[in-house]
Amino acid sequence: MSDAQVEPRDAPAQEKPARPNMSRRTAQLIVIAIIALCLLALVFIFQPVYRPLFSAGCIMVVAGGLLFNLIPFANTQNPVRRVVRVTAIVGAILIAAVLIALGFVEILL
Repeated sequence: MSDAQVEPRDAPAQEKPARPNMSRRTAQLIVIAIIALCLLALVFIFQPVYRPLFSAGCIMVVAGGLLFNLIPFANTQNPVRRVVRVTAIVGAILIAAVLIALGFVEILL
């Protein structure tokens, strides 16, 4: 075997291609959707006509407040996958808080 056929041991391994970052339009859509959800929640809370919309508005305020934490991640330097991962973490925190609250209610009653 000649030296030309032997692959050097220090050769860099093939790296995985980097995930593409989200486009400016995608980042803007995420931010606009979160702000629209928060504004719609306020409209639902302060409407005087239909009481179930008040309840929906209260739920949407909590969800909008938690989703507002995604706005710093909605930029062109992050891939969409990172935003989805942060959304899953926020959802897990919401579910944990609800379960803890239900547990305390069960203990107290």
